[in-house]
Amino acid sequence: DADDNVETFFMHLLRGAGMKGLAGIKPVDGKFIRPLIETSREDILAYLKKNNLDFCVDSTNLDNVYFRNKIRNLLIPCISKNITGADFKKRIANTIKILREENDLLSQLAESFINDLKTASSIGADGKEVQGKEPEDEKTGKKGTYGRGIGGGKTCGKYLEIPLKKLENYPDAFKKRIIISAIEKIKGTSEDIKSISLDRILKFCFSGGESKKIKFSGDLNIIKESDGLAFFLKREKKKKSLTRYAVPQEIEFAGAGTWSRIASENGNETTLALKKLKLKFVSKVIAGNLNTIKNKRISDREAYLDYGKIKFPVFVGFYREGSGQKFVPLGMKNEKKLHDFFIDEKIPKSMRSEIPVFYDREKVIWLGGYRIDERARLDDSTKKIFNIKIIKI
Repeated sequence: DADDNVETFFMHLLRGAGMKGLAGIKPVDGKFIRPLIETSREDILAYLKKNNLDFCVDSTNLDNVYFRNKIRNLLIPCISKNITGADFKKRIANTIKILREENDLLSQLAESFINDLKTASSIGADGKEVQGKEPEDEKTGKKGTYGRGIGGGKTCGKYLEIPLKKLENYPDAFKKRIIISAIEKIKGTSEDIKSISLDRILKFCFSGGESKKIKFSGDLNIIKESDGLAFFLKREKKKKSLTRYAVPQEIEFAGAGTWSRIASENGNETTLALKKLKLKFVSKVIAGNLNTIKNKRISDREAYLDYGKIKFPVFVGFYREGSGQKFVPLGMKNEKKLHDFFIDEKIPKSMRSEIPVFYDREKVIWLGGYRIDERARLDDSTKKIFNIKIIKI
């Protein structure tokens, strides 16, 4: 009833809550509907008496050892009797309603900010960026299943990143709202996040140092890396998982640092499914050259490579820190370490071990989701195209 909301207001006020906490209990909150939350206890008791309806009282409601009972039995009667008068609760209820409306507006604005991070960029066949919404997953039709990091911000499954340059443009109060919205997007709730925690996050994300990390209760992790603030759930340690080809052949895949064959030179379409990571890699050979796909919009989860420049077989694995692997990024002339490429592209350390790396017998040919190797690019002399796709399963 409305009295519960007044009690909740004072409980949160005395504990140091912000507007979100002071906005009280909502009449409708997701699947929960509270039809009597704005009806006073006095009116409910009057209705029961008028209609001769029995009711029971929880005996613990009279025990002032509980915080809520102290508010109900001691604080509210004292204020009502000695300071404000009988309509005290109605005025508090009206204040709660005003705070709730303002809180809902700020929440909607913060959620809109987070949703705007879903834009990403793709690399076209000619090496130029193509701007637009993230491509849909080919199987589920859902957006944001696998894609590029940072830049304009990134949301991807249980990972979300906010560019600090965008965040710093707002007052601290709205920065906190954005952080709350990000946590809710990743975790589903922000109930365990206190005001002091938000102050701590703001302090560490705008202080010096390239990489910092906060772990919260449960599985929530927040990392500041370079110019981005990343939110993600702690992942289970990767275990060995069975991988399968479309051809009748099975191998074991052990995670980061272990390489698995994805394609041979025969040109048959091949599928490698890593069920533990919920990814599938599909490769095939297509007749044609650069002009064949020149006007095609290419997702960052797809690569078109010159078949004649690849030394088969092709393998796929995941980046391992300190491996010293190198490649020649598309558009460049000299080799660059993958580690240095990640730093230049502002890809968080927390994401690097989950980036698939495709290579042949001599070189890396594609850093999955980011850049192909210059030495495997298409040109006018290309006769056959080797196509690889990353698909969420």
